[in-house]
Amino acid sequence: MSMEEKLKLLMENLMNEGRGTVKSALLITNDGLPITYLSSTSEFDAEQLAARIHLLAMDANALSSALGGQAARIDVKKGDGSNLVIAGFSKGYLAVETYPNPNIGLIYLLISKYADAFDSALT
Repeated sequence: MSMEEKLKLLMENLMNEGRGTVKSALLITNDGLPITYLSSTSEFDAEQLAARIHLLAMDANALSSALGGQAARIDVKKGDGSNLVIAGFSKGYLAVETYPNPNIGLIYLLISKYADAFDSALT
């Protein structure tokens, strides 16, 4: 199985384990480039979204560093009750968009689990 196939399978598993709460997921390099993504609703501009997420993550890390730490995760609560959760790992970022009013604990758990899996798959 190629690396691309492994990454797509991991994305599908993440969305399935989200039990209907994960709307889309995007894997991004440390340089802000999209690696792979999957959406249950429609296509989106992965390059533009990856660049914006990368900038947001860099700003959050800079702010956290100024306060004596490092951002572990960014959770943007949108007006409709959905979330965009971003977590960094050694080879990039995983961003997950939810449907409104998700089980946010489950989302955090999935992000932690799959960030490690993506990290291993990208080796």
